[in-house]
Amino acid sequence: MDKKSVALQLLVVVAAAFCIGCFQKIGPPEEPNIFSLSITIPDAGQDYFVGNDSLTVITYKMLIDSIFVTKGGLQDERFEPRLRLASYVFGFADYYVIASGQVGGGKFNGVRFSVVRPPLLGSFDDPDLIERDNNGMVVDSYSISLTGVYNRKFFRFRSRVSRTVEYGFSSDVNLADVNGYLEARLRGNWKQWFLNSAGNGILDPENPINTTQIEENILKYFDIFTVTFGEVQQ
Repeated sequence: MDKKSVALQLLVVVAAAFCIGCFQKIGPPEEPNIFSLSITIPDAGQDYFVGNDSLTVITYKMLIDSIFVTKGGLQDERFEPRLRLASYVFGFADYYVIASGQVGGGKFNGVRFSVVRPPLLGSFDDPDLIERDNNGMVVDSYSISLTGVYNRKFFRFRSRVSRTVEYGFSSDVNLADVNGYLEARLRGNWKQWFLNSAGNGILDPENPINTTQIEENILKYFDIFTVTFGEVQQ
């Protein structure tokens, strides 16, 4: 083999090694982790029968504040400090996004937020959560509003409850520092919201004596379904 052939082969080897090194260094782009909180009300619009009573839920609204993604005893990530409206309308979409943005890496195990009444002063002005008189003055406010049909009659239930709640994932979600995605989808188990304590009858949503029990049921009977991408396997 002459000197020119040897030199050419060496040049090819060096060039190939250089290209491989470049590709190894470039790799996939690093993007921040994305967290999304959404809401769904499964089977909304379908009649639920208990004894002689029937009920279904059509719309749901809940005002929330200070969303945290929890990390099981470690420092939780305050994802969204602003007021956000969790709203669901039957028949338009399977679920609705409440908020989305960036989070860091780590092991996440749930979501915490505060259910709140809207401030009397400010830009938030939802007619289902803020009640005004004929002069436009605010006379009452609500943290939760939902509509449905009870025994073939339309109803609207509204609550003034204010409380911090936390809902855990069925299993921990472990994300690297970059290139991950986590959606926490709140699922309202509305068939449990209006059951009496014995579980054998539906509470009349328009009877004020049932308000406290229905409020407790609503806050209790949410769970979370997670959708992930780029999760680190343990």
